[in-house]
Parts: sequence; C-alpha cells; structure tokens
Amino acid sequence: MNEYRAFARTIRGPLVPVLAAFDAQERLDIDSTCRWGDLLISKGLKLFWTTYGTTHYMSLTDREVLDLTEAVAKVIAGRGVFIASVPRQWATNACIEFVEFAARCGAHVVKLQLDWNFSFPGSLLLDHYRRVAKDSPLPLFAYTLGPNGVTSDLLRQIIEIPQFIGMKNDTDDFYGQERYLWTVRQYSNPEEFLVMTGGGLSSVALTYDLGVKAYGDMTPWYSPALSLRLYDCFLRGERGLVNRFLTEIEEPLFFKHWPAIGAGGHWGWGHAIAYHLGLFISHRMRFPSLTLTSEQVEEARIFLDQGAHLTQPD
Repeated sequence: MNEYRAFARTIRGPLVPVLAAFDAQERLDIDSTCRWGDLLISKGLKLFWTTYGTTHYMSLTDREVLDLTEAVAKVIAGRGVFIASVPRQWATNACIEFVEFAARCGAHVVKLQLDWNFSFPGSLLLDHYRRVAKDSPLPLFAYTLGPNGVTSDLLRQIIEIPQFIGMKNDTDDFYGQERYLWTVRQYSNPEEFLVMTGGGLSSVALTYDLGVKAYGDMTPWYSPALSLRLYDCFLRGERGLVNRFLTEIEEPLFFKHWPAIGAGGHWGWGHAIAYHLGLFISHRMRFPSLTLTSEQVEEARIFLDQGAHLTQPD
C-alpha cells in the first residue's frame, strides 16, 4: 500500500460540498464562505470539497478559483480534510500547476474535473491523468460525467495509477455506482480507492453496503447534527432513521422544492439557508445559476426547521 492509498483510508463519512457565497452585486464573498465553513467544522464535519456546480466554478474566474482554494484550505487547516478541484476546462499543464498550488495552500487531495462534452477517448484521458500524477505531491481524484461515463476497463487503468485514490461519480448514482464499486472490489480495495457520489443520500443508502466509505452530502447545509447522526446509522447498519430522512426530508426537497427552481435549485436552497443562519450576507448567486425569489427564500426558512426532530434521540 502506497502513501496515497494509505491516506484514502482516513477519508470517511459525509463530505460537504463547499458553497461559494456572493454579495448582492454578485462579487465572490470569501469571508462569508469561510465563516460558513468554520461553523460546519465547529459542528463536527471534517470533510469538504469544491465542485464545478455547488462551488459555482462555471462562473468563477481562474483567479477566483485560486483565491477561494487558498482561503478554504486555511479555514480547514489542521481540522479536517480538504479536496480541492480544478475547473472542467483547464488543460493538463494548468492542472499540474494547480496541484502544486493546492499542496502549498494545505489541501489534501485534488479532484481533476473534466468537461465530458468533448467526448475524448479513454487513451487521452489516461494520458492527461498520468501526466498530472507523475510528480503530484498530493493524492488525486478522477471524475466521470455524461451518459456513458467511465467504463470498467478504463476505471481499472485509473486504479493502476498509484496517485489516484478515488473517483467522483456524476454519471449514474445507482446502477453506475454499483458497477464502479464492483470494479474497485475486483482490482483494488474500497478502503483505498473511494467512489463517491454527490447530491442526495438516496444513492448512498442503496450502495453503502457495497463499499461506500465516504460520500457527498448536502444535509450539513441545514443540519450538521443530522448529517453526522445519519452517518452513524450507516456505520451501525441501522436504516430506520435513514429511511425516515429520505421520505420526510429528502424526497420533499427533491420533488417538491428543487424542480420548481430550475437548474441548480438545490444550491439556491443552500444559499438561502446560509443567509437565514446569518452566515452569508446575501442569498444571491451568480449567473448561470438561478437566485431564489424572496418567496422561495422564505420557503427555505420554513423548511430549515423541518429536519430538527430527526436529530433528537429516539
């Protein structure tokens, strides 16, 4: 087991997608972002990552990505694990430079996001990954998106690159996740190569017993205590509270609230809740994300308390 895979064994539990805050003029608000992160850490959350969507990389400049990475790493330093990420459009040399920058900032892992709209062949993907990995000072995460995603054979070849300790699966939270976990069990160890989904906990509930060790979780946005309690339920193999959460909280949020807001609606809810908690100075988001209306912001305030009863002892 190499040093990279050894570090993978320390990444366990809910991983919080970083919400990038903006002020009323849509300027990046790093102070609010860091205040939000500091609170979640103080409540017991230990894992954080930046992403193309939730962290609004699609609307940040390259300079803002660097500044945000540096600031978030400083907040988390010594208190948790930070997985930094590159924007999807960056070329190989830019990714290599970013990994070195992230290491200097104190990040622990770098996720190499890709724009799968280019439909590149697997050979080019592997060349890109190998070039970034060659002298990488940090462990790396692969990334998959799109209707086809990473094939089992391509994932096997990624696993063979020793610097890679996992993959973010944005292709298929259910059947695809099962296939990826099966491939890891064949060619590696789920303890040392992590396949993580984002979004809701329903995909985790369906695949946790197949080898999931850490997972993207938006629950801490409105209830850090509930997020940690649900993870404890996964560890103990008790699904009663998990099922209650899915039916009473996640399903209404997914099917009642978010679709009406359009693309990125769940980020809007996260911003509205951070605003109601006094962590963000504005609930504004930057185009192309859709900022919630004042009525939707008020609806988010009402929803904020609905998960509180699930954090209480049975």
